Amino acid sequence: MSGHASNRRAPEAAQSRGRRLLNAAAPPVLSAVLRVYWRSCRIVAVEGAQHLDALEAGGRPMIFCFWHQRQLFTVRYLLTRYGGSGRLAFLVSPSKDGELGARLVHRLGARAIRGSANRTGAQALRDLYLSVSREGLWPILTPDGSQGPAGVFKPGAVMLARLAGAAIVPMSYAARGAWFLPTWCRFMVPRPFTRVAVAVGEPIHLERRAAFGEVDPGLLDRLGRALDTARQRAEAALGREA
Repeated sequence: MSGHASNRRAPEAAQSRGRRLLNAAAPPVLSAVLRVYWRSCRIVAVEGAQHLDALEAGGRPMIFCFWHQRQLFTVRYLLTRYGGSGRLAFLVSPSKDGELGARLVHRLGARAIRGSANRTGAQALRDLYLSVSREGLWPILTPDGSQGPAGVFKPGAVMLARLAGAAIVPMSYAARGAWFLPTWCRFMVPRPFTRVAVAVGEPIHLERRAAFGEVDPGLLDRLGRALDTARQRAEAALGREA
């Protein structure tokens, strides 16, 4: 894991014995359950995979973005495609509660960057930037998370893309049958054994900038629409597979 970011975790002494046991025992179980669940569903279509092929061929850094509601199978697709590369990175809370999430991310084959967009936004952005520029990692971000409002694209991903010269890759997925949990984003959980389609939108390239600045609300609206368009394309692909 990243020495400058991934190790920013709650001191072991500050954690109870029960918490340490949970952090050690739960990730293997949770990762196994998640993999079994993922395999129970069938991804029948992937729209726009050629965009990823082109970015890889060009050696361009990538930032994967999707709404918080639609992350279960976009994450699955990215882990299936890149999980063995060691290049995927998630932003995980630096709190004691986040330690479990960081270990789970590691079990799934990705890297955990410890930071909170709400509490330590500037530091988290710095760590993400260093991860992209020095280590060649590809961050996975939910630009309306982790507390909403749902479907509102926040400026962090734009700032990171401009600093790192990375392309923003909008993504989404659709499922034939799904539950929507009573959370702030109505988190989507496809039912086991259902069909799923994933969509990768056209990458968005922004002018590189070396300093922070105001982000045009019109650009944020455009990026939000790109994520919505990816959802619509996934739904259309799923309809064609019916």
